Amino acid sequence: MRIDWLIPCRYAELADGLATIVGAGADVVHVSGLPAQAGVSAVVRIAGVAEPETEYQLTAQVLGPDFEPAGDALHLALRLGDRSPYNPDGWEDHVMLPLAVPFTAEEAGAHTLEVRIEERSAAVPLHVVVD
Repeated sequence: MRIDWLIPCRYAELADGLATIVGAGADVVHVSGLPAQAGVSAVVRIAGVAEPETEYQLTAQVLGPDFEPAGDALHLALRLGDRSPYNPDGWEDHVMLPLAVPFTAEEAGAHTLEVRIEERSAAVPLHVVVD
């Protein structure tokens, strides 16, 4: 399995295999002071050939400016269901997941949202701003 894409956003709704994403690209996190409890929302699409009865481990975490963890990681266990009847033979399976990842902003500036599944990862930059 691999991460097909990762999009930070303000809000996401998933229904019938489709995602409605509001505020796609919302990569600025506003806080009123430091340190601050904060969070980021995102949608991730996982793709690949799923092995039946296999549980996959997904981890999402915000890293601070020094690339050290800015709080606890979010851990999810995924077990993909039956193949979609609309996927022709040879097509990859996929699933989209909304994520809400909390973190502690110790300082303003560049941060990173990193998502991992198996040995693969994707990351997007975030910017923490003190208002």
